[in-house]
Amino acid sequence: MTLATYMFNNRETRFAWGRNDCLTFVSGALEAQGLAPLPREWVGTYTTPEGALRHYKRLLIRTGNTSIISAMDGLYDRPATLHPADGMIAARSVAGDVLGWAFGVVFRGGFAALHEGGLVNMPLRAGDLFWVAE
Repeated sequence: MTLATYMFNNRETRFAWGRNDCLTFVSGALEAQGLAPLPREWVGTYTTPEGALRHYKRLLIRTGNTSIISAMDGLYDRPATLHPADGMIAARSVAGDVLGWAFGVVFRGGFAALHEGGLVNMPLRAGDLFWVAE
């Protein structure tokens, strides 16, 4: 499978905690590129925002990380770039979000992520973070 095929297959996939959330989406995108998925413990079995928050707080304590961003930094290289490549993991600060960040992947020069209505590909913006998975 290619990243483009993965995106096409998920174009109508709606966000659902623990099944189709931002980190399960990223994990699947990595696999579609022939890369290792996110570590299994990062893709939880929660079904609610509150469950996700509890899951990630416990995981951060267990791994000694202070945030989901520091945890991602421990797993992947975060280059300073204004022009991220397609397939890179992306994060955007989102006020009021459970983790404070939304995750997706760079696709066709945009920030592709799952939303309540399905897959969206938003323009990149200043402050977005990117990681290279190899």
